[in-house]
Amino acid sequence: MKTRTTNKAAHRAGLYVASDRVGAVRVTETAPDVLTLTALGHTELSDVASLESAIREVWQRELSRSATVSCNLGAVRPVVHHAEFPQMDQDELEAAVRLEAEQLIPNVGACVVDHQIITPLGDSSDSSVKTHVLIVAAPTDSVQTRFDTISRCGVELDAIAPDGMALANVVSLLAPEDNASVAVALQIGRTATNFVAVPTRGGSPAPIVRFIAEGANLFASNAAPADGRDGSDDRDLRARRAHWSREVGRSLQFAADRLGGQPAQVRLVGPGSYSDELLQWLAQDIHVPVLQWNPLTEIATADGLDREMVNSQGANLAVALGLALMKEVER
Repeated sequence: MKTRTTNKAAHRAGLYVASDRVGAVRVTETAPDVLTLTALGHTELSDVASLESAIREVWQRELSRSATVSCNLGAVRPVVHHAEFPQMDQDELEAAVRLEAEQLIPNVGACVVDHQIITPLGDSSDSSVKTHVLIVAAPTDSVQTRFDTISRCGVELDAIAPDGMALANVVSLLAPEDNASVAVALQIGRTATNFVAVPTRGGSPAPIVRFIAEGANLFASNAAPADGRDGSDDRDLRARRAHWSREVGRSLQFAADRLGGQPAQVRLVGPGSYSDELLQWLAQDIHVPVLQWNPLTEIATADGLDREMVNSQGANLAVALGLALMKEVER
């Protein structure tokens, strides 16, 4: 969801903003098609009131040299839809995408609609070749609120993207090969989870991106109040956990059916990936090995970078890295 257009930049930054933390990553093109991690920052918030001051601090410390900045949308359920179109020119494609969105989304007038071309445009006279597109939509109010919040902090954004799209980007670019035909990752935030499945051996060129309500809040130390004498609070929590893990399992099955393969493992990022209880619960429920993933270790890092932060906060900065690795799309 672009807000302005810039030329390709040597420095690209991703800004991750959540209700409980702010993170940032900057990558620099040190040679043609060679990207190096050159700056990162991460701040946990004591309360929501400190959000904008944390954004300003991270911006001034880590991102001010960046020529392009992309930010995540946050805990908002987007529409992400894979569509195929005959080869056509750019103007015709944009009109076709809009028509598809109008048929797909009942309240499309209240949404910001954008698209990402998965396969490049070709010869419009060749009707046998299809253009694969991801149509992305999110409530206009949510996009505008995020844009206004970041703007008040003095940051000029180039794009706002759903968290799941940024995660799919980093998985497709950096996930290590594990002999499976599908790479799956979960970004488990405090109150929301993003599921992505990316094909690794041909077939469908489009990733699967799904939003699942709830996340690390289900496994927080204060998740189950002790005031329910009849155990109702504990039963409710276990039911919510079971519903959450079932949704993850259903997403895995959908991805296996659509992409034609099972993952060898599920990579977890975000604050929920630091919870041993969550990892054990999820592994037992979905019957697939799960592990915390640090994508920052998959990219070259500049000398002098804080290696302790790279190692300790890399899973929390996965979405920020995915945002920084997004390239400008010529329109």
